[in-house]
Amino acid sequence: MSSKVEIVIGLCTLSGDFKKGFSKALELCRNFINTEELSQVYRYGRIGLGGPYQREIISMALRGTTMLDPDEIAQQLLSWNASGGQAVILLYSDLVQLRPDLPIPNPLLVEEDYYLETAREVARNWVHPILNKTLEVIWRERAPEFKGEFLYQGKSLLSEFEIT
Repeated sequence: MSSKVEIVIGLCTLSGDFKKGFSKALELCRNFINTEELSQVYRYGRIGLGGPYQREIISMALRGTTMLDPDEIAQQLLSWNASGGQAVILLYSDLVQLRPDLPIPNPLLVEEDYYLETAREVARNWVHPILNKTLEVIWRERAPEFKGEFLYQGKSLLSEFEIT
């Protein structure tokens, strides 16, 4: 990749110290993404199969620019994913990539409120390259009954460096 492209990354974790975890993820992303905007951090109610398998999700998103291609970014994100978090490429410019191992746009963007709400916060006017609607319109059409509970200012996790 020789030119900068816009990207939205979704971050979520199931448990633990989300501030420490997200700070580590953002520090990692700093190496290959010029972060332009961060969403707030939200907690989403219990999801999952029920009983002991239900977990709360804590989620946020970042929007920025990168010179890396999606495969290189996914490789970089592996170390944070291995530590118990999940970082996914939700949108990468207007790319449509229908690969099972790295779909872009990621279907989770419109399937999971915890990704859609946070991505919408940082990229509300971004046009989904398959649905041909902005994230704001997709969000309004879904009108989710449950929205995330505000937990923390996303920008507060960046005490060591600034957002441009």
